[in-house]
Amino acid sequence: MNDKRTRALLVEDNPGDAFIVQEQLSRSGNCFDVESAEDLSAAMMSVSIHQPDVVLLDLNLPDSRGTETVRKMMHKIPHVPVLVLTGQDDEEMGVRAVQEGAQDYLVKGNLDGGRLVRAIKYAIERQSLVLALHHSREQQLHFKDQLLSHVSHELRSPLTCIHQFVTILLDGLAGPLATEQWECLDTVLKSANQLRSMINDLLETATIEAGKLKLEFRCVVINDLIKQAGEMLQATATAKGITLSWDLTAEPLLVHADPHRILQVLINLIENALKFTPKDGLVVVKAETRDYDPEFVLVTVKDTGCGIAEQAKPLVFERLFQEENASDKARKGLGLGLSICKELVTRQGGRIWVESEVGRGSTFSFTLPVFSLSKLLFPIIHDHGTVRESISLVTVKLAPIPVTSALEIWGKTRRQFLDVLQRCILPDKDVLLPSMGHAEMGEIFFIVAGTDASGAEVLLKRIREQTMRCSAVSANSVLNVSSQQVEVFPASDQQPLEDQVEAITGLILQATAKAMNKGEYAR
Repeated sequence: MNDKRTRALLVEDNPGDAFIVQEQLSRSGNCFDVESAEDLSAAMMSVSIHQPDVVLLDLNLPDSRGTETVRKMMHKIPHVPVLVLTGQDDEEMGVRAVQEGAQDYLVKGNLDGGRLVRAIKYAIERQSLVLALHHSREQQLHFKDQLLSHVSHELRSPLTCIHQFVTILLDGLAGPLATEQWECLDTVLKSANQLRSMINDLLETATIEAGKLKLEFRCVVINDLIKQAGEMLQATATAKGITLSWDLTAEPLLVHADPHRILQVLINLIENALKFTPKDGLVVVKAETRDYDPEFVLVTVKDTGCGIAEQAKPLVFERLFQEENASDKARKGLGLGLSICKELVTRQGGRIWVESEVGRGSTFSFTLPVFSLSKLLFPIIHDHGTVRESISLVTVKLAPIPVTSALEIWGKTRRQFLDVLQRCILPDKDVLLPSMGHAEMGEIFFIVAGTDASGAEVLLKRIREQTMRCSAVSANSVLNVSSQQVEVFPASDQQPLEDQVEAITGLILQATAKAMNKGEYAR
């Protein structure tokens, strides 16, 4: 570190604390160039211009507080080490920041020059090692993914043939079977289904790695998904003599996520818990919010199974990993389920982890962003610190043609139309709202556009033209689009921008509720 100057970004709103850190670094051999920022917004602007070697980050800033500060910074510069600065009474927050991905935390009152410099040096070195290992692992996994994807595609055809002919025999369509023959074929069918599940996991992994995973974000009641997953697996739990229950809040917890993918995560985690839990064991699924992290909902799947060895815990979410101590009976997959769960949760803005002790069970936990319509619309409603003068609400109604109203055809048409809508909107000026429900015939979509009536007409024309060009959609559905202006009242200079956005969000909610002929939609 003596032959190369280290560029450090200090994000600290307390002038006294900032001065102490700068003084200590300036006395360390003059090898640091320190840039300061008093809030997270200024820090984000700084790293956009020049990426630092290390960030010294206070968690409690005027525009961001707690672990959310770390998440936002690491999302902006994921390859730069972050050292968290905490107060004397905030060490617990520092530990949570490290769990979020910060390299270390330092207590301000206990700082001295030598300790600070060593912490920065080790943080940079550790981050460099982590990045090198990550790059090496990615290269290895890329080769594996190519091989596995090719093999899994080739296996699908003969497996389908096996499944079909075994089913024909079991159904007695090719003649009667003796009891022993039926039992043998039933074992073959179960093995074929197990193999098909493995192949599906391989293809899912290949889809994720190829960047082809599609997520449809909605306002989701996580309570309903947990109950649905639990009811789907209740028979499996009963057959194994395991008690499966779910502990849900009285009030529905709303998250911003893809319901089908979250259901997939829940089923995978519950199945995993049932697999490693013995007879008379217990599996509990729970969802809750936490006061110290109100922007996320926490979901946990806790079991009383065999637990996970300490050395295996950091590896359970790696692809193809299977614990050596697991019984052959429990090892029925390829070790891809948890890695798929991690990808699905991470790509929806959450994180996933495990806490476990051998012989005392495991608790798998994951978080999902709380749904907030005002937060989703904030970039569209405001412009350079003030509310936009014109905001439009575009209503898009899509109804199936009766002749082609079969569920599978309509589902495919709907997905294709969503792709069309995503191509029509401008990411920095328009927002396609999460699904708010279904119309009597078909579905209604809403777009909030930061434009006036003439700009909305341009958007309507674009939607009509793009829909006509998509023959699969235009041949199977009827499109109706319209727009209306959201009346934006002049705000008092004393009214905070967040309150103005909240008020306008309320007007948008009223308009959508009227279009849906339903009650108000949760914010």
